[in-house]
Amino acid sequence: MSITLHDFQERLLQDIRTVLRRGAKSVLAVAPTGSGKTVIMSRIAKGICGHGQRLLIVVHRDELIDNTCGELQAAGVAHGQLNAATDTRGDGKQIVVATIHTLPRRELDTPDWLIFDECHLSKAKSWVTLRARFPNARLLGFSATPCRLDRAGFDDMYAELVLGPSTRELIERGYLTPYRAFVTDPPDLSGIKKNAEGDYRETDLAAVMNTSQLTGNIVGHWREHASDRLTLVFAVDRAHARALAERFRQAGVAAESIDGSLGPKKRKPILERFGSQTQVLTSVLLFTEGWNRPDIGALILARPTKSLRLHLQMIGRGLRTAPGKTDCILLDHAGNFHEHGPPDADRAWKLESRPPVGSGEFPEFERSGERSFATEERSGLLREFRGNYPADAYGSSNDPAVQCLIDHARRKGYKPGYVYYKRKDLLYARALYKRHFGCPPDPSWPAETIEYELTRRSLNTLSWNRIYQQRHSQEA
Repeated sequence: MSITLHDFQERLLQDIRTVLRRGAKSVLAVAPTGSGKTVIMSRIAKGICGHGQRLLIVVHRDELIDNTCGELQAAGVAHGQLNAATDTRGDGKQIVVATIHTLPRRELDTPDWLIFDECHLSKAKSWVTLRARFPNARLLGFSATPCRLDRAGFDDMYAELVLGPSTRELIERGYLTPYRAFVTDPPDLSGIKKNAEGDYRETDLAAVMNTSQLTGNIVGHWREHASDRLTLVFAVDRAHARALAERFRQAGVAAESIDGSLGPKKRKPILERFGSQTQVLTSVLLFTEGWNRPDIGALILARPTKSLRLHLQMIGRGLRTAPGKTDCILLDHAGNFHEHGPPDADRAWKLESRPPVGSGEFPEFERSGERSFATEERSGLLREFRGNYPADAYGSSNDPAVQCLIDHARRKGYKPGYVYYKRKDLLYARALYKRHFGCPPDPSWPAETIEYELTRRSLNTLSWNRIYQQRHSQEA
């Protein structure tokens, strides 16, 4: 069975092959959450299998095995599975998908290739030990966020870095969903101590975040902005997650909590109810990586973090596209947008260690001059995030329609906010077009052309105006 890739996936795959042909033994490939990294892995696995070589794909959680094995099966790639409950490596299978925590206790055939999923975790001892166990295997790592809280680099494990598309590009092209972010003033975390990794200590953090006032604000703001959406909440700890779920239930909303203390068998029915019987799911660091649930329409960030990786991974859970989904609502009650900025900000990923915070040399969100943190007043303490503008106040874009907006704004002397709001209209129109016709519109079309085509081909003018006015009335 053939695997059809999007052009940006094909480009990333060819770039990986290019550096491998140059002799690189280890490559770290970067692509945003929702860009189809597992599909690319399946294509690579099929090629390795075709050459009669062995491949070991390593993931860090049981739920991710199902996702990876599903893609391999869809691609027609025979494979085995290895975790605590399952071992289907028989019949000489060349491809094996395994969880990292089961490998130290098992005998393994020596692989020719290793693939590390979510490879920003691969500096941990268990991953380093596995790499040392098979030093001659060629290594491919995939991550949306190649950064660590301790700012250590990855150049001691990977020889080459290959960059895929940016989050901004995939949103502009309709492969990720647009977002609307609402932020509150950051909570006072001045007295919170840091843990060994450099993030906030959970016990101290929970004491600040798990209060009746804050949980009440979260439910109230959700009712105002996202009450009709399937919602995932990121909490600090188990008690916080349970308190939030209870507060939602008290407000008449079907809600449950889930965390890592529940085994896979107990988590499974909770996840099966999410979307059918449960509208809101509160969680604790369980779905920050690799989990694929495209129909999530809103995220609540109730867990402050110093980790850029965690911030981006949390938001990534809501940016996948789904039928009928035109955007994702982000409600930030943790101050993470103030700390790290938006998910589609430009970030210069690299393999080397990063300099200390404050040196201005890496992806921390700049909040000075024209790149200021801009918000628009909304509903009391909640404000809509308006994004950060490039250094020249307009910047440039690879998207031809967005670039036309930028050029027009620059000629007319309009403020940068003009580009922001017009771009949002453009992305919404593209999402609606894709929803109705199953494919994105021509990338050069402005919003007005897309609206015309929607009216001409599917929607009459009255129905289009009703949809368009309904959206803008929600923003007013």
